Amino acid sequence: MIEFKSLEKTPTHAQDKSHYFCDYIELIVLCDGEDGVSVSDIYDRFLEDERIQEIGSDDGAESNEKWISKIEDWFSEIEARIFAYGDHYPFELIERRLKLKSAQTDENLVYLGLLLCSSLSYLDKTDIFTSAFEYLSFCATKNYLPEIAEVHIFGVSSKNNVRYTGSLEEKIRKFAVDINESVSTKPNVFRDRDNGDGGLDIVAWVPFESDINLDKKQLFVGQSASGLNWKDKQASVDRLKNYLNLATAPLNVLYVPFDFRDSERQFSENYLITSDLIFDRHRLIKLLTPDVVFDGELGIKFKSHIESAIEFEEDLV
Repeated sequence: MIEFKSLEKTPTHAQDKSHYFCDYIELIVLCDGEDGVSVSDIYDRFLEDERIQEIGSDDGAESNEKWISKIEDWFSEIEARIFAYGDHYPFELIERRLKLKSAQTDENLVYLGLLLCSSLSYLDKTDIFTSAFEYLSFCATKNYLPEIAEVHIFGVSSKNNVRYTGSLEEKIRKFAVDINESVSTKPNVFRDRDNGDGGLDIVAWVPFESDINLDKKQLFVGQSASGLNWKDKQASVDRLKNYLNLATAPLNVLYVPFDFRDSERQFSENYLITSDLIFDRHRLIKLLTPDVVFDGELGIKFKSHIESAIEFEEDLV
């Protein structure tokens, strides 16, 4: 059911962004059957992709040593993931060989689902993954905020948006009523036949119980960014200011399926994060339960795609 593009093309990220390389290793393990992969297997993939100089070439030996060291560092970072995710982690490291666990729990499937959402460049037909990730962002926000909070999907990619429908202007006007803010009267703010979401995927606010006064409350607006261009999708708040005359500054929230962490479990791309609040793979895992993730038509379809990825086998290394 799931369709992969060529997995022989190795990542071309700057090598200080090690979490992307760790994801690539996990993806290879997912698609490599029961044998798993070692440092030398991953080295061979980069060598075959002509990313590593041949041993017999000038500076080849030095290049070889550097690449072995880098890949060993990636495996060390994966070890940190094993500790951080515990029973949620679907892989095991045995004698420096990373393998997929023989039996996968539903918690493991949630992790694999987020890994696949992080790997869109290696997948065909990605709509199911972008839709599912938007829904997972909604579910995580619901579990993060207090029960009194209002949390809604605003984006157009999910089939679970039941509150904000119609044109962008209609959605914004409904949202304005919900949060007691006024719609901008500037000309040309809304375009005819614009049925988009204005850059908003998730909206939430925390009212005060038994208080009809809706002013001065916490407001959250967020973007679910499954792609590698996540850094360019952090302007949700700025775009919202074009549509509404906001008296209350909302928190800008970013949702990403990536494990944004280095071996010390700190955000490895902190210099690119401009959002006020971030939900990455680790935080999402802690907020999501399988019964919610795999509920409904979308969840069932999402789970079937994950299971088909486990069954997929190709001799990659």
